Amino acid sequence: MYSFVALWLPFVSAVAASTCYTFELTWETHAPDGFEREMILINGQFPGPLLDIQQDDWVEITVVNKMPFNTTLHAHGKHARTLLRN
Repeated sequence: MYSFVALWLPFVSAVAASTCYTFELTWETHAPDGFEREMILINGQFPGPLLDIQQDDWVEITVVNKMPFNTTLHAHGKHARTLLRN
């Protein structure tokens, strides 16, 4: 019985997750470097929130644009490898 459970665990943890995020974009005065200026904030913060997403995850992002103008979003992926040490 125990060997069956040990063999099954890697397959259970490999299932892709489904994650939902909501981004509220606003145009506000903010001072990330100590000098105030108008800028885009995501959920009231800069930089925007951390997205904890793994390869093969399903991600749904809802964007609420509360700025006085239209905008677009784009994303960059960063590959990170796990280092195994003996």
